[in-house]
Amino acid sequence: MPHLIIVIDEFAQLKKEQPDFMQEIVSVSQVGRSLGVHLILATQRPGGVVSEDIRSNTKFKVCLRVQSKSDSSEVLGRSDAAYITQSGRGYLQVGSDEVFDLFQTAWSGAEYDDMETDDNLEIAKMLSESGKPIIVGSVKKRKRAEAQAERWIDSLVNIVDRSLANLGLKLEEVNTDVQNSTALMDSIFDLITAQNIIYERNTYNEKKMLNLIDLYKNVVSMRDSSTNIASDLIAVASLTGVKLPDMAKHSQLEAVVDYLANTATENGYNRDFSLWMPLLPEMLELDDLPGYKESVFDGVSYMDKNGLGVMVGLVDDIENQGQYPLVVDVEKSGNTLLYGGVSTGKTTFMCTYIYSLISTVSPEDVRLYIASYSNDSLAWFADAPHIDKLIKRDSDTNLKESLLGDIVREMEMRDEMFEGENFEQYNKHNPEDKLPSIIVLIDNANDFIKDVPNSKTNILKILQRGMNLGIYVVVSVVKNDFEGFNSAMSEYFRNVISLVQNDKFDYVCSMRIKNPDILPDENVKGRGLCKLGDRTMEFQTAVPYGNIDDISEKIKSRCRELNGSVESDELKERGIKKRRITGELPKTLAEFADISNVAKSMEKGDFIPVGYTDDIAHEIAGINLRRVYKYVFMGSNLDEVDNGFNVAVTMAAKLGDVFIFDFERKSDRLAVNIGAKLVDNPSDAVDEMISSYMKLVVPYRDKILKFIADNNIDTENPKDADLLL
Repeated sequence: MPHLIIVIDEFAQLKKEQPDFMQEIVSVSQVGRSLGVHLILATQRPGGVVSEDIRSNTKFKVCLRVQSKSDSSEVLGRSDAAYITQSGRGYLQVGSDEVFDLFQTAWSGAEYDDMETDDNLEIAKMLSESGKPIIVGSVKKRKRAEAQAERWIDSLVNIVDRSLANLGLKLEEVNTDVQNSTALMDSIFDLITAQNIIYERNTYNEKKMLNLIDLYKNVVSMRDSSTNIASDLIAVASLTGVKLPDMAKHSQLEAVVDYLANTATENGYNRDFSLWMPLLPEMLELDDLPGYKESVFDGVSYMDKNGLGVMVGLVDDIENQGQYPLVVDVEKSGNTLLYGGVSTGKTTFMCTYIYSLISTVSPEDVRLYIASYSNDSLAWFADAPHIDKLIKRDSDTNLKESLLGDIVREMEMRDEMFEGENFEQYNKHNPEDKLPSIIVLIDNANDFIKDVPNSKTNILKILQRGMNLGIYVVVSVVKNDFEGFNSAMSEYFRNVISLVQNDKFDYVCSMRIKNPDILPDENVKGRGLCKLGDRTMEFQTAVPYGNIDDISEKIKSRCRELNGSVESDELKERGIKKRRITGELPKTLAEFADISNVAKSMEKGDFIPVGYTDDIAHEIAGINLRRVYKYVFMGSNLDEVDNGFNVAVTMAAKLGDVFIFDFERKSDRLAVNIGAKLVDNPSDAVDEMISSYMKLVVPYRDKILKFIADNNIDTENPKDADLLL
């Protein structure tokens, strides 16, 4: 097992920012050496920082020049280091002055020369009056530097030649003053990168590269082929003052690190073992989360996962040296509250949660009610088959009120149905008539509550009673607000997640923790804190797609794809309500007929939509042909009666043949417009009814009567009527 060396620079600053960490350092200093764990501490001001426990367990002490005698005494027990005048000079003390030596540190930042040997390269020195060398001359060293510069320019010339060949250009055709030189620069710097040459691409370095190409064009046409092109270019540049690309300087420290890295690679050493997991990524796609791809809708069916837990990000579990998906499961964790400052990624988190939910959970298992009160990003999900209602800040007032009004009515209905049972018990005892879970999502709950009348009262009702009825709430807020989302509401949220906030106290209040062990990186959008059990951990929010430029279109396309692929079971009296209007209310028959849910309600040919309910639910209303065989339009306003009749007949014509019996011929134009047959006298009416009866009923009458008798069907019972149909 290798030794472990812990190096802490600016130890005093660490103690100031993480005082609790001091006890861990003391523990390491006391028992670490026997376990192969060693500690190296460095600080500018040791006064009051190094405790007696650490000092007594530290055998080696190094003190460079310090500002005061007290600082020197703090480390060495004597003031000698305060009188040092030269940089890099210091004292080494071992034990209790077993060794006490003055020494000079080496400088590792000098330029590394890979051609340098142990030969004495100095051929002349200029000495000062004290005998110290001032100037040292070396012909060999100068010639070696010149050779190194020639090799550098020669390598760049070769790259230019290769780039010209790749682009099918000749040197004399290159015009460095026009924009077509961009392609040449792209090719040159791609080759530089491929050859591991250190030469950063920026405007300044590109200008020098263009200088080299211009000079190359001029020199190549007049040079003596017997000379080296690189030396010619360097000579001409020196005479004309043209700046050529500079070779990157390599310090001795960098050279040593590179040498050790190469030696380790050649001998099979690797860094598979690490004390720390890699840092959380700043950009993370849902597909990158382990297990996510395997859980999504495959175009045919949803995975049978038995729950509402969905992945939304990646957790960094430092204590257990692990990173794993952050899962939000309202069934297990309850209502979920997301805090976060302005522009910290709250809406992104909500988008990711919804996207993950509709991609992994069937619309028969969960229904969504969404309020998009931030930047309307949640409106991208309007076409998803899971959505029962989606409102925005600029939606109709009645529609906005209906969002929570629907849920309150649903709660009352479920209360009556469950008869004392909870949601899980009811579904277990009624497998053929299972109800879906309902999730209410409100992005920017503060503004929503202030804008929508009665919303505060309704939210509290849902929070107090909803979970027992399979109804959950997920909201995002900036902070608690007396007029909007307040602390009384926050008490009903068992699962609290926080993105970046203004200060440490905000995390303590919002997440109900005493002192967070870690704070999220405030420079990374989507970074936050979550609680798993009693521990607080950092996480990074995932995004549905990495390219944010067209993310809205991709999400909309995905929703349309799901809407076209998912086939629901038979619509039930209660449960999944696919006939609800989720957008703005239509004002004309044409607008009404164009609503996707209206068209869906007619797909099986047994429902004629005629309008929507006048309550806040705005559910599509119509004639159920499985249960209603005669339908009468009545009212005190004849115009409204005629309008209702015309709408019903027009929509019925979309299902099949329509016969209009109108002896006063008031419906001539209607019949022509919808392609219906107008019957205008009693005799023809009787003939048409007899004809229809003979065609549609008589051929199947005996079979129908026999089926009714054999199965003891009660034709007055709606369920038996369904069986008959």
